[in-house]
Amino acid sequence: MQLNCNSPQPNQCLSYSAVGHAQDLLKHLYSLRSEKAFCDATIMVGSKMFTAHCVILSACSEYFKLMFCGGLSESFSKQVELHGIDAGIFNNLLEFIYTGLIYLFGGMSAVGTELRTAESFNPVTKETTALADMKSRRLHCSVVVIEDNIYVVGGSNARKGALNSVEQYSISNEKWTTIPCMSTARAGAAAATVNGLLYVVGGRTVNRGLGSAVTFLDTIECYDPRTKNWSDLGKMSVARCEMAIAVL
Repeated sequence: MQLNCNSPQPNQCLSYSAVGHAQDLLKHLYSLRSEKAFCDATIMVGSKMFTAHCVILSACSEYFKLMFCGGLSESFSKQVELHGIDAGIFNNLLEFIYTGLIYLFGGMSAVGTELRTAESFNPVTKETTALADMKSRRLHCSVVVIEDNIYVVGGSNARKGALNSVEQYSISNEKWTTIPCMSTARAGAAAATVNGLLYVVGGRTVNRGLGSAVTFLDTIECYDPRTKNWSDLGKMSVARCEMAIAVL
């Protein structure tokens, strides 16, 4: 920020930079939205309702700026119904608007060991912040976001081989929780969220030890955060891992 000051030299000013100011501001805005404080926009995506602040949405999106400031009906009612987008995907977009953060989980270090560290990267300040460590080291894991939580799914490490465990990170509470395990240990699986549900597809099982047999998977599982239960959803026509999936 820049502060003007009184000085014998009329054109002189004092420049002050507050490290972390932008991130602190986003954090408080995120808290206000979580508490539904000062929210003046309601967005319906299917049956899911989201609340937000018109000024924040307008500042981050020309689409919402035109909608709320362009004299359209939404500029008076502040209620929007969006079509052609999944509620889970819109939630991810909304989370990014209010946090601006990119999250990094697990992986492999330069010396070849699996990591359980987690970090967030702020594209505005170019700062990286260490988060609480995961409970397990994970390589080739999958990550999805559902509402206020980030789910890190499966993966593998040298000690346990493929993992069936899933860890949940609360963005607002900054804490990890272990949720029920998948029925199948999976590394290199693909994951996505649709309508608040977590889908995990394919992957491979890896037994402990180098040189162990690898089995590619054709199965699909679904986790419901509301019931905290996993469901088996059948099989794909072809077993596959390290794949890409998309939600339309």
